[in-house]
Amino acid sequence: MRCSIGKGKDHKQYEYGNKVSIVSTAKTNIIVGAVSHESYIHDNHTLPEVLTHIEISRGTTVKPAVCDRGYRGKKKFGEIEIILPGTSLKRDNRYQRDKK
Repeated sequence: MRCSIGKGKDHKQYEYGNKVSIVSTAKTNIIVGAVSHESYIHDNHTLPEVLTHIEISRGTTVKPAVCDRGYRGKKKFGEIEIILPGTSLKRDNRYQRDKK
């Protein structure tokens, strides 16, 4: 099943395909899991499936989950804290934006 994903860009308003969640470690960026989602659902609704996949494949639970802004909406999932980047301000320099 292919789904259309609305991008909101002038040159490419829609994309077609599956949504994929890729999980990597926070410090070394080693990919530890990937989950393909057949239907188009919002990012924060894919998080439970991804976290259970990681728990099964690695045998350990994720303590804090560092996500991008697409996962905003929930601060916790069960006992797992969700950490989102802060919003950058106009007065922030390059270092401060990258740090957030």
